[in-house]
Amino acid sequence: MSKDDRKWYSLRSAKKENEPVKLQKDPPRTSNASDYIAAQYAPPVNSRRYAGSASPRQYADSGYLRQSVPPTQNVRPRYSAQNDSSRDPVDSIADLLSRTRLDQRASTQDYRPAPVSAPPRRDAINKVVQEVLTRDLKTLGDKKLLPTNPIFDRARQFAQRWDISDEAVNSHIQLACGYIKFPVILLLNPAPTHEFLPFESMVKECKTLCWIENVLHGIGLGLADVIILDACTLLDNSRIKQLGKEGKRTKDKAMAEAYNLTQAMLRLIEPSIILSCQCSTTFPDWSPAGHVVARQLCSSIRTAQDREVKEVYLNNRTVNVIQGYHPSGFLNNKGDRKAHHDTFGYLLRGVFQTVYSPCANWKSQHLLAERAMSNTTKQTKATANSWMAK
Repeated sequence: MSKDDRKWYSLRSAKKENEPVKLQKDPPRTSNASDYIAAQYAPPVNSRRYAGSASPRQYADSGYLRQSVPPTQNVRPRYSAQNDSSRDPVDSIADLLSRTRLDQRASTQDYRPAPVSAPPRRDAINKVVQEVLTRDLKTLGDKKLLPTNPIFDRARQFAQRWDISDEAVNSHIQLACGYIKFPVILLLNPAPTHEFLPFESMVKECKTLCWIENVLHGIGLGLADVIILDACTLLDNSRIKQLGKEGKRTKDKAMAEAYNLTQAMLRLIEPSIILSCQCSTTFPDWSPAGHVVARQLCSSIRTAQDREVKEVYLNNRTVNVIQGYHPSGFLNNKGDRKAHHDTFGYLLRGVFQTVYSPCANWKSQHLLAERAMSNTTKQTKATANSWMAK
C-alpha cells in the first residue's frame, strides 16, 4: 500500500477554547502503535476542556474522545493541564482510556440477554415427579383405559383404510390400556411382528417391549398398568416402506393420520407427564408437514443424559415431556460400547425407576385398600346374614 493511500489523521491544537477541532493529514511521529492511538485521542496541551472539573460527558461531546463515556460513569481524569505539567499528556489520556474500557467491560461481564423462549429444564425429572405426579396420584381416581373405550374405534377405522390386520389392532389396544393417572410411555412405531402374532407372542418377540416389561416388573408394575403408545400408530417399518413405494404423498398421508390418531388418544387421556422414548420423528422422513406429535413429543440421548423435561403445549394444555430414548439403541448393539452412549441401558432404567416407583407405591396401597374394603364388605354381609337367620 502506498503512502498516498494511507490516510492518517491527527488533531491539531485548538487556538481558542471553543474552536471546533479540525482534522489534518500527515501522521504524528510516534514510536509505536499505542502512542499513535493515544495521539488520536489526545487533547491539546494548552486546552482547558479536559480539566479536572470537567465531566466525562462534556469532554466526550467536545470531540476529543471518539468513544462515548456513559453519563453515569464518574471517571475523574488522572491528568490535568493545571496540576501536572510535567507528565506527558499522551500517556495520561491513553491510561484514562484503558481504565474507561476496563470499567465498561466489568460493568457488562455478568449480563446475560433474556431468552426468547423458555429452554428445557435440566435435571428436572425429580421435580416433576414430586410436584406433578404426586399431585395426580393423590387427586385423580383409579380410572383405567379399558379395551371397551370408544376411542379405539378410530384405530379400527384407520386399520381398515390402510389394510392393517386385526392382530395389530388388538396389540395396539392391549398396550394402550392402563391407569390414566400414570405417565404415558411414547415409543416410535409398532414391532414388525404385530401384524401376524397375538399380543403375548408379539411381546416375547419384541426386544423393546420385553425390556420395558422387565423394568416395570422390577418396580412393581406390569404392561397392563402403564399406557404405552406409538407416535406413529399401527405403522411398522415394513408398512411404511410399502407405502413409500406407492408414492411419497400416500406415505405422508398415512403417517399424518397415524399421528392424528395418537393426538386423539392423548386428548382423551389428558396425561400430565409423557415419557418420550423416541427421537426418530425429528427427521424429515418421519415428520410429514411437521406434525405437532412428531415435532414436539421427541427426545434424544443427550437430553436424556441431562435429565431434561420439556413443557409442550398440546391439545390446549401443558404436558411435561420427560426425555428418554428408544431402548433398541442399546438392545441392538450387542454390547458394543462404541455403538451407544448408554451401552447397557442403565441411564434409561434409572429414568423409568424415578418416574414409575411412586406409581408402584400407589398401586400397592390401592390394592391393600381394596382388599381391606372387600374384607369389610364380606364381614358385614356375613354378620347381616347371621342376624337374619336368627
